[in-house]
Amino acid sequence: MNIQISVVLWTIICFVLLMVILHYLLLKPMLAHLDKRKARIDNAKNKQLNDNKLIADLTENAQKSAKLAQEQAFIDAQNRVSEKQAQAESDLADASRNEHNKTTEFKLALENEKVQLEDTLNNNASRLAQLFISEFVS
Repeated sequence: MNIQISVVLWTIICFVLLMVILHYLLLKPMLAHLDKRKARIDNAKNKQLNDNKLIADLTENAQKSAKLAQEQAFIDAQNRVSEKQAQAESDLADASRNEHNKTTEFKLALENEKVQLEDTLNNNASRLAQLFISEFVS
């Protein structure tokens, strides 16, 4: 078994040449593709994190807006109830004044009628007394 230096040397040269060729033709494009893929994956992860954060922020803002809207609706409802109560109290006071005025008018009408009836009664009593006296005297 002889070791031939020229064969070993050519084998090493061919191997190194094969490695250089494979490096430029296969390894470099493959590493570039893997780097691009890793960059796309990292971008997608960052986008997902940003989207999740945006969704959380939007959800929080929506909840705050809903809470504010609910509080405003409650305040508006209380204001409408207060307005309606004030209107009802005003209507009640107006009705009470109206009733009092009508009662006073009716009372005055009754007093006038009473005075008229008393005058009529006194006139009739005077006439009756005069008739009685005139009948008694004659």
